[in-house]
Order: sequence, then C-alpha cells, then structure tokens
Amino acid sequence: SLIAIAYPQSESELAVMLCALEAHGIKAFVHGGGIGSLCPGPQIPWFNTRRIMVSSADVADAQKALSVFSQPAKSSPYE
Repeated sequence: SLIAIAYPQSESELAVMLCALEAHGIKAFVHGGGIGSLCPGPQIPWFNTRRIMVSSADVADAQKALSVFSQPAKSSPYE
C-alpha cells in the first residue's frame, strides 16, 4: 500500500523532494501530479494538492531522506 509522506507547495519543491527520494533509491508516486500542475495557485485538498506517496515499507527511509525539509535553516556565519 502507498502512504502519503509529503505535500509539496510548489513545482520546485516537488522536484527537489523527488530527486532526494530517487538519490536514496526510493520509488515514489505523485498523487494529483497532473491536475496540480495544471491548476496552480492556492492548494485545495483533493483538488490540486499534490502528495508524494511511497510504499509502506519505505516510509521510514523516505521520511529520513526528506527530513531536511522539516529542519529550520541554520543561521549564516556572515550575519
């Protein structure tokens, strides 16, 4: 079965997330990928929201691969 692990808010975020998963050898499916790119703008659940889904066996690895997206940015040493 497939489990939703991420809800990207833009095309670029979607692309980077998919690249991160692919780099870790995790296969992913984008639910709503077609309509989501045709109807940009506010994300409306079950209409144009895209969800990255992975196999239930890969959930832990996928969450680890995408953990960088949930971490706050570190402050710059140049500030």
